[in-house]
Amino acid sequence: MVKSYDGSEPYAFVSYAHADRHRVEAWLELLESIGCRLWFDEGLTLTSDWTDGLASKISGSSFLFLFASKNSLQSKIVNRELMHADRHGIPILPIFLDDSQLPEGLEFMLDKQVVKSSMELEDVVAHIRSDLPDELFYHEDVRLGQDAQLKRIWFVASGKAAKRRSVIAAMLLVVMAVGLVGFGLALGGRRKSPATLSVYASAIAPYTKAGAYQTTEGLPEAKDTLETINAFSLTSFLENTGDKYALVESSRLDIRELNPIEEPMILLDAGLIGGDCYLFAANNGWGATDFTIHLIAERTDTREEVPLSDLCVHSEVSNKVCLDSASVDRIAHLTFDADKFLQNAGTSEYGDAEVVLKVEGDDPTHGLTLKRSLCAVVYSEYDGFTLNWLGRGGETPAYRVTLYSQLDVPAKPESIVFTGADASPLVEDRFRVEMVIAPNRSCEALVRGVFTLDGVEQTTDEYRVQVTVPVFTDQCFLGTGPLTRELLEDPEASMARFTQIAESYRYDPDSILDPASGNTAG
Repeated sequence: MVKSYDGSEPYAFVSYAHADRHRVEAWLELLESIGCRLWFDEGLTLTSDWTDGLASKISGSSFLFLFASKNSLQSKIVNRELMHADRHGIPILPIFLDDSQLPEGLEFMLDKQVVKSSMELEDVVAHIRSDLPDELFYHEDVRLGQDAQLKRIWFVASGKAAKRRSVIAAMLLVVMAVGLVGFGLALGGRRKSPATLSVYASAIAPYTKAGAYQTTEGLPEAKDTLETINAFSLTSFLENTGDKYALVESSRLDIRELNPIEEPMILLDAGLIGGDCYLFAANNGWGATDFTIHLIAERTDTREEVPLSDLCVHSEVSNKVCLDSASVDRIAHLTFDADKFLQNAGTSEYGDAEVVLKVEGDDPTHGLTLKRSLCAVVYSEYDGFTLNWLGRGGETPAYRVTLYSQLDVPAKPESIVFTGADASPLVEDRFRVEMVIAPNRSCEALVRGVFTLDGVEQTTDEYRVQVTVPVFTDQCFLGTGPLTRELLEDPEASMARFTQIAESYRYDPDSILDPASGNTAG
């Protein structure tokens, strides 16, 4: 039995269909007998990162043998292997196991002559020796026509043994027709069972990082509803109970129901220019809002409210604010006076004058109440006026995505079909698949995962998920964020101008794939 090469020397990658395994094993024995180092998928464990390992072995090889047959030329995995080899400039030599024809696109990729099982052994070895670089061979001692072992191997590899077996099989069929029905049934009972695929577990979760559930033991208690932000993941565990490998033909997410959520979401931020403090509001949701505003200054030591006139020489506060989705406007302009501030503000733990700015408001139409401590305004003789943000910030979670898709909510698709190698895994026994869905606006959806094998669909349970999706990028409007700093360049501009500036800070659902933010696709 030939073993897959596992070393640092140059090797040839073997691409074939598992249905041809018996013939291919004989060819591998022949190739090894003439001194060729070979790597085939015996040397790789079928896990969730199986395709990554396969791609690495192809790109690290010096040559690729394609065992061409009706089975392999229809195999999605074999075709992916050939495309990957072509992209990396790996030479490909087809060895035909039957009379199948190469597609035109594949013929175009090949720059080597072909090898056919109908050829003589001497010609086969000569072709292989001339096409392959010398570095792939670990010896050159080939005794053509004299080595009985080599002839025996060629007898199987060329298919002559199979032809002899077919004659014997035909004779057996005649005997069976006469009366050996019992023998036929016993023979049938020993056949391998076909691949059968099922979904034996699934779970839905907020998407904060990939791989939240690596095994079924880590799954949470069953629940069919979820409320989350930005994105969600549906993790499914597939099981193959047959004796053959199961290739998942397609993976998709069915969207049984999809309804947009058109509710406003108010963001507040502030910035200083000397003693002038500007407060801005942005509608981070998908519905328009009219809300009232009440701005409060509170001493930090006694929690007593301080009239703005006791702190400022000028105060302008918008008592009512109307914001469409993605709109930004200035809601207050305060000009602090150092003497007034020192006299009436509270005292911080560091001995500086300090007040906390709070914003209260409501939107009766949407039943929203706004009550938020925005920031602390601090004055010291050394630094002048500064803002102290109250425990804001935090790290952006890192993601590693397997199957990912943006969900276009306004388009209301009925399903999302995933493509690529990860969407059609080869399942030996059990396999984990994670679908990551990022809607482009807030929505509520009823979804399920669907996997196809031999035209038969297997589905997960149905899950109802509510996803709140922001309009603006994370932290652009927080702690005098980058958007606020840009607004401060012209703080007296119009609402239309503020909103125009904010367009460049719109949230992109695909940002979870941005390597700069630690988010990568795998």
